Amino acid sequence: KKVGEIIESNQKWFSSLLDISSIHIYGHSLGDVDLPYFHKVFECVDKKNVQIEISDYKNQNKKRIHQIMKKAAHLRKDQYKIVELLSLCSKTTLNKTYSL
Repeated sequence: KKVGEIIESNQKWFSSLLDISSIHIYGHSLGDVDLPYFHKVFECVDKKNVQIEISDYKNQNKKRIHQIMKKAAHLRKDQYKIVELLSLCSKTTLNKTYSL
């Protein structure tokens, strides 16, 4: 399916996002195909009252993430947090394995 068709066929779901309080974005490709989805999500949420966290697998794509968040979501850097996904995964694994 084309991106526009997918978004259109899921309009009800996008409309349900108005009252959410946090967004966690993990496992994205940072490709141009993601931009319309990011744009639609952030068009539907109350950006003043939502906490946003987006992953950067190895902490190597911060510049691209900032570009995407500015272009697709119209957000400033202080409106979202970038987390290193590899670091989060390692801490979770350590905590489960060694009960830290």
